[in-house]
Parts: sequence; structure tokens; C-alpha cells
Amino acid sequence: MPKTRFDKPKYPPVNRLRAMILERKFVSGMGWDDIASAANVSSGTLRGLMHKDPWDWPRDVRTAVCRFLDIKLVQSVEESWEEE
Repeated sequence: MPKTRFDKPKYPPVNRLRAMILERKFVSGMGWDDIASAANVSSGTLRGLMHKDPWDWPRDVRTAVCRFLDIKLVQSVEESWEEE
């Protein structure tokens, strides 16, 4: 049966910040323990947070993780309007 424009997408849209965190973790060869210690949280807490949108994390944890992985946080106005 052909697809129509009314079909639901198979997957949700990609969360870019989470994808960048996972990519940096993979290419650097670091474990969750290394990243969690840089963010001053336990590795279990960080693993639990990875199931949420990183923009919903506590600000200090998100900032510490991104700073440790050298990810620059820039949220444009257009993105914030689209999400609401």
C-alpha cells in the first residue's frame, strides 16, 4: 500500500543535543563514569538523565556535561518557537 501524507512518521525526530553527547562520548572513548564525575553526579543519575531530553536536565548538570565534552550550547529563537 502506498504511503500518504497522513501516515505517521516511523521514528520521532532526532534530538540533536542528545545525539551530540552520545557521539562525543563514543569518539572520545570515555565512559559514563568519566562524564558523570565531571558533572558531579553519579553515573546512574547520568544514565537516567539520558532517557530525558537534555534541555530538561538540571542546568548545572547539562552545562557541565557539555563543557566537559566541548559542546557549545546555543538555542536559537526559531527552535524555541517551533517546540512550543
